Amino acid sequence: MTPIVCRAAACLAALLLALASVPSAFAANYCVNSTNQLRTALASAATSIEDDVVRLVRGNYPLGSALSGSFNGSLVLRGGYAANCPALGRSLDASETRIYGTTVHASLVDLGLRNGDLEIDGLSFEDLAGVQVTDNTSGAVANGQVWVRRSRFVGNEYGLAVLTRHKNVRVENNLFLNNRSLCCASEFLSNGLAVRHSAADAPDITVDVLFNTILGSPKSLVIQGGAPFSFPPRIQNNILRGTNRPSGYCLKIDATQVYARNNIW
Repeated sequence: MTPIVCRAAACLAALLLALASVPSAFAANYCVNSTNQLRTALASAATSIEDDVVRLVRGNYPLGSALSGSFNGSLVLRGGYAANCPALGRSLDASETRIYGTTVHASLVDLGLRNGDLEIDGLSFEDLAGVQVTDNTSGAVANGQVWVRRSRFVGNEYGLAVLTRHKNVRVENNLFLNNRSLCCASEFLSNGLAVRHSAADAPDITVDVLFNTILGSPKSLVIQGGAPFSFPPRIQNNILRGTNRPSGYCLKIDATQVYARNNIW
């Protein structure tokens, strides 16, 4: 057998050519430090099929109108960065990265998902209409995850509403405070935190609500079924306290069973 001999320069050129022919699997990364840059990053992410990571520099992001988008790939929204978004030195104090309404309760953060995951980490949402996540995925199997962690939802009409069809949901280590639930006829959009799995033809999913504090909302937590869960939603290690308004409650369970353990009511 004749040995293959490759000079260093020729081998390097061949390697670079081979790498150039491989489709890129890297996410698009954005570093933003203003509301306009945040809107531009989300608009760009909504037009691509790749995964996108939007890193927010610590500071204030005022909204005078809705912040929205529908995304094909995965989307990560992560706060707490120093200027220019270095990997080291990120703050985990969500109150240092604030997305807030300039007119109280007038602006909505509305994120639509298709094929990818969503991660929200280390952000504070204040004085908004609320934060809504809608899973528009279709198919016969569970596809992806909505993961919200280490964030704050304070003084909004409602805190966080997740409408899931095919994605697993994990909400952990968040603060929901004084989301007053004055806006909406819909019970689902009238809470500190609400998760709905209501598509009858959707696959089994998992829902985990862990280590959250939900205070000052007439309706603290709502879990709605109507479609199968692969395991009863886990409600564990949370502090939930509703207000004294009529029809207030800490936890409402609709059309499903839940596994609730180690919560303070």
